[in-house]
Amino acid sequence: MAKRRITPERRAQRKKLLKMLQNAGLNEIEGFNRQMRKVTKSKSVFPTDDSLLKMLYLAMIDITKKWTGRRQDWGKIHSQLEIYFADHI
Repeated sequence: MAKRRITPERRAQRKKLLKMLQNAGLNEIEGFNRQMRKVTKSKSVFPTDDSLLKMLYLAMIDITKKWTGRRQDWGKIHSQLEIYFADHI
């Protein structure tokens, strides 16, 4: 696969997106990942891939039940993600 050149417009979009994500609370995302890692560390071997996926799904449900708020600027962040990753969707 050939390497893609990053245009100045694309670089500006990326910079704007990263700034928005930082403002959106990477700490919240890192906290979610930390909780998921804590769940997987407690059990080192899973008999099947499905058992791992089921455990992660149930852990995600438990983690998200504790979330009470909603990001006020999520719509703007979502639209920027759609623009930046348009060729991947």
